[in-house]
Amino acid sequence: MLALPGFVVTLIALRRLAMRETGTPAGGGQASWRLLRETMSGRLLIMSWLLFAGFWLVGILSLGGTPGVAEQRAGAYVASNHGEVTVISKAQYLTLKAQGQRSVVSAAGSFCVFTAVISTALLRRGERREAALP
Repeated sequence: MLALPGFVVTLIALRRLAMRETGTPAGGGQASWRLLRETMSGRLLIMSWLLFAGFWLVGILSLGGTPGVAEQRAGAYVASNHGEVTVISKAQYLTLKAQGQRSVVSAAGSFCVFTAVISTALLRRGERREAALP
């Protein structure tokens, strides 16, 4: 939940950047890429992209192949999948709970990486503009 406000503010800042540079919000991708190339090193961009993709990969892999959502009902551990309930062991229950938490944390992590990289680029551009002023 804490990553979401920063992510939204960063998206708004990117939209404003696109409007300022291209005149339309549709040019946001080009404006964002130009911003990143001007302010960030190539190594940093590659590492941040790998980290971002890694978070999403972990999230996607943690969702695949699960028999359902882990729940406790009447003292038994069950996996509920669209109304179909399957009794599972405590070990399977704990594994399913961990997979659910892993997917949430990986999504938040990818949002945080995106926010950190874009906000750093925006701050660096602002510092350069201030330094160029007389």
